[in-house]
Amino acid sequence: MSILCPRCRSSNVYRDDRYRVSGMVAGGAGGAAAGFSGIGIGAAAGAAIGSVVPVLGSAIGAITGGLLGAVSGGLSGAALGHGVGHAMDNKHNRHLYRCRRCGKLFAF
Repeated sequence: MSILCPRCRSSNVYRDDRYRVSGMVAGGAGGAAAGFSGIGIGAAAGAAIGSVVPVLGSAIGAITGGLLGAVSGGLSGAALGHGVGHAMDNKHNRHLYRCRRCGKLFAF
């Protein structure tokens, strides 16, 4: 089934997922910042694990803990933002489409 633009009757339309994309970006950035803020926990774990070489072990533990926290926080934040944005895009079970020819935004 081809979806036609209600204004110009063009079949050159695409799904407009603006809320899902912006939710993923905002959630990913917020989750990465929150995950990176746990660098002290990574430093403590690195110091405990790397007690053979105390200075180097805690430094590597802090960097690794911060990076792993940022990556896992960013992924979970992006997944949460994707879900919220997807719900906003499909509000009332209607998908938003935009015509590439005339630019009309319409629900189907």
